[in-house]
Amino acid sequence: MSTNKVRLTAKGYQKLKEELEHLQTVERDKISAFMADVMSEGDISENSGYDDARAKMGALESRIFELEGVLSRAEIADEDEGIDVVGISATVKLDTTLGGRDEFTIVSTHEVDPKAGRISDESPMGMALMGRKAGNTVTVNGRKLKILAIRFE
Repeated sequence: MSTNKVRLTAKGYQKLKEELEHLQTVERDKISAFMADVMSEGDISENSGYDDARAKMGALESRIFELEGVLSRAEIADEDEGIDVVGISATVKLDTTLGGRDEFTIVSTHEVDPKAGRISDESPMGMALMGRKAGNTVTVNGRKLKILAIRFE
């Protein structure tokens, strides 16, 4: 398991924590109950339901392990830190000719949601914006983008 810190927004940390709790209680119990039902039917050596349940349990345990690792290494981004520069949890308004979205919120890789305009600090756009101030111009994939405003929510 990696020992690198994972920067998260407070909201992102809470969301991952809630997901972990749900998986450890509700989902784990559902799969365990299903496995118990299947096993009560007798011979499991040729029972595809049991095999499916085992595969689901493996995937579930893998996700739980991943979330535990991320949360154990989490570092909550201080939203007051460098309020005038782009950082984790900053929403950045750009003067762009990209068409469509001109505002992005910088988040960790574990909080990305492109449809909602939440981009990773490790993406090309995120890396170009990190540490910049309003008025700065950045180049992303050959396009020049001017930062019009930065806000933290």
